[in-house]
Amino acid sequence: MHRGPPVDLEPDDPEPEHSTDTMKTFLAFAITFGALAASASAQTADFDTLQEGNYAPTITDGGVTFTNLDNGFGGAQNFCPEQADGNLTGIPGFTSPMTLGFGGWSPGPGVGFSRIISCDITTGATANTGSVEVFEFGSYAGNTITLEAYLGATLVGSQGVTIPSGFSIHHYPLSISGVSFDRLHLVGGGPQDSGAFFAVIDHVVMMGGGPFTPFCFGDGTGAACPCANSGTVGHGCQNSGSTGGALLTASGTTSPDTVVLSATGEMPTAYTIFLQGDLQLGSPVHFGDGLRCVGGTLKRLYAKNASGGAVHAPDTGLGEPSITTRSAALGDPITPGSTRFYQTYYRDPNPSFCAAPVGNTFNASNAVAIVW
Repeated sequence: MHRGPPVDLEPDDPEPEHSTDTMKTFLAFAITFGALAASASAQTADFDTLQEGNYAPTITDGGVTFTNLDNGFGGAQNFCPEQADGNLTGIPGFTSPMTLGFGGWSPGPGVGFSRIISCDITTGATANTGSVEVFEFGSYAGNTITLEAYLGATLVGSQGVTIPSGFSIHHYPLSISGVSFDRLHLVGGGPQDSGAFFAVIDHVVMMGGGPFTPFCFGDGTGAACPCANSGTVGHGCQNSGSTGGALLTASGTTSPDTVVLSATGEMPTAYTIFLQGDLQLGSPVHFGDGLRCVGGTLKRLYAKNASGGAVHAPDTGLGEPSITTRSAALGDPITPGSTRFYQTYYRDPNPSFCAAPVGNTFNASNAVAIVW
């Protein structure tokens, strides 16, 4: 019985060749997640390469810049990388060992939650998806924490939470997507202590800009995943490996075509198909354990196995044709200025994770639109 992704999206289009020898080569050359840091469409600040301590009023990590810290103490205040693996390990959204604090820090693995009223977050370019993992402790119940998105001086989106009672660590994954913005503003509010809260943040992600636009997120911000299996912000739906779902990004240039599609967060050695369509579906459809938003004329551009949950195409080192060359060979020539839409779908062999008939033994990444 075939237990992988369906291969009948386009019955007249033959499956790309994937001999055993070729698959072994794919595995040997598959990239790891760390190589994605230079992706033109996604910047991620995890702070894990920074040294703990008092830093500076402006801090940049992973292409994301943090400025304008207001912690209520007056004057210029310093951001402080803060080791937190002694307290936050195991909490979703935390990448060990470091976080970012606001004007104070506690030496060693025990995290010190520092006071903040607001700060700004930017990449210097327009984005359309942003997320911040907030870990809060010891703040006034009833105060609020809000992530705001601005385009210039205009507020274009926001998501907020109200701090509950209870003297324990609270985790808030705040995110904004589907609007264009050039600055995120993390701000506290409420009647107590000028709206201040005590927190550290981690895994800040900014996506979008340039010719690459991510969409079709399985993170709960849009259509629901088949089994309520929402993934991490900006990713596809969650899979049975609890990776947070697959994240598809694009890098390179469209003219000349050096574009590379890269997926992470798949199952470790998942058989993966890179799918191209010339239409974006008006409403996502359930697709295995995930969502599909790519439609129209569908082409399976590449098929290969992931390594460590990561896979990319094309691989010029293996002589694989560019996306535009491959698309033309499959009968869909891409003209300058036109748009195509991309997703990966990949095998997830656990039949009980999102059982049929609701789900199946495959899942899908988010999607990326490319203006060629």
